[in-house]
Amino acid sequence: MALYKALSALLPTVALASSSKLLGNQLSHCKPRSHQKDIVPETVHCFLTFDVVNFTVAGVGNITTRGYQRNDTDRSAATPIGPTINVYPGDNLTIELFNNLHQPLLRQRGVHNFYHDLEWTNVHTHGLHVSGEEPGDSVFVEVGPKCSRNYTYSIPEDHMPGTYWYHPHKHGSTGAHAGGGAVGMLKVLDPKGTLPAFLESTDFVPELDLVILGLASVMGQGANKGVEDKMAKCCKAYNNISYKTPSQVFKSRACDDFGMAGMIDPKYFNEDRECLNATLKELNVKDCDRDQFIAEQCDRSKVWSAPFDYTDGDKEGGGNTFLVNGDYNPTHYVAANAWTRLRIVYASIDQQLYFSLPEGCDMELMAKDGVYIRDMPRRTSYAYFGSGNRADILVRCAGHTVDKMPCPEDKNRMCTRYPITAWFYNEAGETDNSVCEAVKMLDPGSSAANISQTMFDAAKTVNKNFEPSLVALGTIMAVHETGVETCDLPNISVTYPCYLADLRDVTDSQLAAQAGFSPDRHIHFAGSGGSPLPSINGDFYGNGYFHKGDEPNIKPDHNDSRMAVLRHSRAGGEDTNVFSMPVGSLVNFTLHGLHFHAFHWHVNPFQLQTSYDEFGLFGEDGLETHERPRAFEKGDKDDRAFEPYFKAGDWHDVLMVPAKWCAPVDKYDCTGDPDDPMHGGKNNSFGQCTPQYWAQTNLSFPVRTNLDRFPSRQVVHCHVLEHEDQGMMTLLDIQEYSKWKEANPMGGPQSGDKDNHNKLAYGRHLDKMCYGPMPANAKEMGIWRD
Repeated sequence: MALYKALSALLPTVALASSSKLLGNQLSHCKPRSHQKDIVPETVHCFLTFDVVNFTVAGVGNITTRGYQRNDTDRSAATPIGPTINVYPGDNLTIELFNNLHQPLLRQRGVHNFYHDLEWTNVHTHGLHVSGEEPGDSVFVEVGPKCSRNYTYSIPEDHMPGTYWYHPHKHGSTGAHAGGGAVGMLKVLDPKGTLPAFLESTDFVPELDLVILGLASVMGQGANKGVEDKMAKCCKAYNNISYKTPSQVFKSRACDDFGMAGMIDPKYFNEDRECLNATLKELNVKDCDRDQFIAEQCDRSKVWSAPFDYTDGDKEGGGNTFLVNGDYNPTHYVAANAWTRLRIVYASIDQQLYFSLPEGCDMELMAKDGVYIRDMPRRTSYAYFGSGNRADILVRCAGHTVDKMPCPEDKNRMCTRYPITAWFYNEAGETDNSVCEAVKMLDPGSSAANISQTMFDAAKTVNKNFEPSLVALGTIMAVHETGVETCDLPNISVTYPCYLADLRDVTDSQLAAQAGFSPDRHIHFAGSGGSPLPSINGDFYGNGYFHKGDEPNIKPDHNDSRMAVLRHSRAGGEDTNVFSMPVGSLVNFTLHGLHFHAFHWHVNPFQLQTSYDEFGLFGEDGLETHERPRAFEKGDKDDRAFEPYFKAGDWHDVLMVPAKWCAPVDKYDCTGDPDDPMHGGKNNSFGQCTPQYWAQTNLSFPVRTNLDRFPSRQVVHCHVLEHEDQGMMTLLDIQEYSKWKEANPMGGPQSGDKDNHNKLAYGRHLDKMCYGPMPANAKEMGIWRD
């Protein structure tokens, strides 16, 4: 493969610093991590200040939110997006978080599964394979106003290099904080030799970091604005003196969207009420002024403002505004005919996004959620981002000569302009099979841009109440330069750490022998057991127990109901906590309900065991044929067909799937209970058997992971972060093997297990080429190295 000149050499007159607006990249960096020949582990320190941020976006206007980078003298230099953190495997990372928000006069500590206490925050390192306990990635830490907290993370020496991110994760304020832009990219850099030489050097394949933040409307209400309005309403009810008991607050429905999750902790309620009465007395607030005083204090926690009305998606700029690195519709410079690596963090908290490139640009998938795919590069017609997903993509734009124009920043050079537009749709839309039928009409070898535009046009035609929206993500300016040779990419392979060894060939019987019982465990997102959204297996986070921020070391027992445990039955009918698992074991779950919701697992990535093709065709018998529309086939000028984005063997830490566009909706009942106003009835969009609802109710995804280390509480939740705040979260109790074995005497390999199936947990038995240490408790589990 020919090597390319560095982009900096192609554009000597264009600033290429990481803060350059010309590249659409305002991302600042914590301490720069050098690309050394021989990497020596070191400690990387990053300081974050969480505060109200007032910033100006060209083409949009002034926005006020909460975030990490405030600039009181230059609004154009301020951004809620935090600095990019660069580490290598083996490094120690220290994040010092200072919360500069003001202490409110009123609190709502007794509110549990709803938006509250937006002045309290913390930090979650999303996707890192590190400990979920203090002083590392514990989301149970609360950092109050004018307080600070030091987080320390030991990045394992065998950590997979990739693209990760960080954001606040304090239950009750997660959606408002992350949705307001308090996010940042975190990169685990590739040690020398990880990738082929032509990809390893940014001189030959430059990198462009993109943090995409959606401020779009969902269900007619902007995410952040809607959260703050609901929080203020709850605050006013919680502090309403006429409500004497937590039960009265609960019955007001002001702190609950769904009628079951909004539990009020009586202990904290009574303490907060005592503080409220003391405050009213100290400030001499008269009884006649009391309600107005409380309302004003609750409204003071609302900081979000923007120059347009998010509740009106028809207004110009309203309803579908996305920022890229803090800019609206920025310009990205690349070399024409050369490959560029895009690292994309999709930091939006609710919308799904179809990302594709315009005519003249090629796209090849490298990695998803920080893990390189096994068939790299994969030719896909688009990348699909659910809330929290990332992707590394190689992009090449040809720079057609017929569209040449002088480069905006250097009139002596010629550029070709490529607008980047993605699109998203509401998961509750009314689409029928029109999208599938429209794509089926396309010719073989259709371009990715043509396929994406056809999908959007068809979805827009049939969705009258929930029209899909186009999203401007910027413009690629492909700079024409002599000496740049175009080429196709070779097949690329990497060596995986043992905790990411391929688990697809492990049989169910082997898993059962290792665990001592059936590995058939199911996690249902939404509605199981008759409960309304949002729930996990019919339960809400806490299940009546309220985690106390001053008790960070609580570790619930095996059958402690405070964990909102999910349960399944063994063959003998005995209930067991499926979230109690030993460290150093392989586990299998089957996930349900991942079209309306996004499954996220802290600490451990998980591997898809089956592929998912939203355009997989069905026969007359209603069974999938594993064929695709001809549009995805290779054409006369293509050497490869378009592949599905979700394939067996891929690793994720967030899984949210698109609608099953070619679903046989006429052969299935998607309505559920027709008397249920949430899920049934001909006049309710949720009750229609659409490709969206078919995906939510009929699809299941078996996934597996290797619990190689980190005994800890590990959080599982919906990454539609408003749902997480509303209680769609639970815990996994990953225990030391000896402790787990004591509570589960029939668990793990028994005396008759001659093959010692525990050794499967050491990836070297599955992948002879993988690298990394033995799993925790290897000796007591009887695991050995071949």
